[in-house]
Formats: sequence, structure tokens, C-alpha cells
Amino acid sequence: MGDFKQEFEKKGIKGSGDNMKKCSKCGKPIEDKFSTCLKCSQTVSSSSYGGGASSSVMPKDYLKDGYFDKNGCIHETLLTTTADEIAELFSKSSPKLETHQLRRFFNHVRAAANRLNMTDDWSCVKGDISKLSSFAAYGVGKKNGRIPQEFYKFIEENVKRTESEKSLTKGFVEHFQAVVAYFTYHTKDRR
Repeated sequence: MGDFKQEFEKKGIKGSGDNMKKCSKCGKPIEDKFSTCLKCSQTVSSSSYGGGASSSVMPKDYLKDGYFDKNGCIHETLLTTTADEIAELFSKSSPKLETHQLRRFFNHVRAAANRLNMTDDWSCVKGDISKLSSFAAYGVGKKNGRIPQEFYKFIEENVKRTESEKSLTKGFVEHFQAVVAYFTYHTKDRR
């Protein structure tokens, strides 16, 4: 038995013994270079969701008041500071969110809004918007997931808030468009 252990250690494979570093959140064995396991690093707890200070969570109270102010106008911050914060978060996320991924989701939302304008069939369009959550979840969950958890949270929260034609066309589309624009700014060095 000792021979196998020595051979594994020579190859850089460690056992699950007590000498392995453990995840600081759940206690699972992890590699020395990490402080948390993959699952814990991708999980945003409900207490830290919207925590503001950390650069790995959505802005504090994100969409708590919906898209519109008391006058029925979109909250200006959704087009400026909040959109900028979210875009910066996406630009620094791991795995990296790529421009084509962000635009694919945005184009789906914009196509749904266009379909609504042409057909005036909210019930069918609402179904198209609801699909976005499962698409994002798939991107996060697949083996080589290329969608960051933060983007999934963004999509999930916006899908929940898209409750009417106005919330889609004047809320989600406008806000998402601002996020795409700021994301392009924050990732200009990638091109």
C-alpha cells in the first residue's frame, strides 16, 4: 500500500488524508492554491447577495424597487451606475464572460421585445423570456461551464422582474443594453 502512495505523490496526486488543505466554507479537500472549493466559490449566499462592498456580487439591493420609479420612468441608475457596476463585475468574473455570450443573451431579449411589438402576444413572449434562466443555468452547470455565476444571477433576477410588456421593452431591454455597452468599455483590452 505504501508503494502506491509514494507513486501517487511522485506524480503530484495527493490522498484524501488529514494533511490536505480544506475549503474554508464547507471543509472539503482542495488544492493548496485555493481557499474554497469550486462549488463554494461559485455560490453567492443570500446574506452576501447584493452586499455591495465585494466585487464578486451584484450591487446592493439590485432591482429591489423594480425597473421604474413612482412616475413610471426607468430608474436612471439602471442605465448608468448600476449598469456600469454589473458590466465591470462581468468583465472580472471567472470564468470570463465573453462578449459573444453576453450579446447572445441580449439579442434573445431584444428579439422577444420585437416579437411582442409585432404580435402583441405577451403570453408567448413571456415564455421566451423565462427560457433565459434555464439557458444561463445550463451555461453555469455544464462540465466546462463558461457562464459565470454572477451572470446567471443577473439573468434570473431580470427574468423575475419582467412581469409586463412595459417591464420588458422599457425596463429589461434598456437596462441590458446599458450593461452591454459598459461591458464593451470594460473589456476593451481583451480585443
